[in-house]
Amino acid sequence: MTHTQKYLKDGGRRVYTNDGYREARRKDREEAEGKELEKIRGATVHSITAKRTVWREEQKVYRKVLKQRKEEETQRWKEQCNTSAARGEKRPAKPPGMEKRAKTPVQFEEWMQSVRNFGDDELRELYDAADGEKDKEKKKQVLFDTMKVLRCDS
Repeated sequence: MTHTQKYLKDGGRRVYTNDGYREARRKDREEAEGKELEKIRGATVHSITAKRTVWREEQKVYRKVLKQRKEEETQRWKEQCNTSAARGEKRPAKPPGMEKRAKTPVQFEEWMQSVRNFGDDELRELYDAADGEKDKEKKKQVLFDTMKVLRCDS
């Protein structure tokens, strides 16, 4: 039940100059704005999560390519070993091992934590920036870019 409904149920009248009615309407507007700002906070965190997922997928593809190259290098090295052994020469040097898997950058977690700590002013800026966007992907990108500007990470 909204503040306005409670006010009217308690016997208040719908008179726009009445202070009680205006106070109830103001509280309703503030609650609605708070809910909207929380939605923006969630959408911004979601956009960061989406960026992190994209980064992880890119890393999977990168690791797959690296693994394939490493297998090809190892195969060539084995062939060189066989030819040098047939000639009675010294074995060639072993190719270097694969590089370590990259850890997910800490910056994604830092971004999410900072968005969770944003105050109403920053959330309003995010809301204003993404207000006109209808396309979800564009809205995510706008929220992400605005968040980086607010954090001075650009």
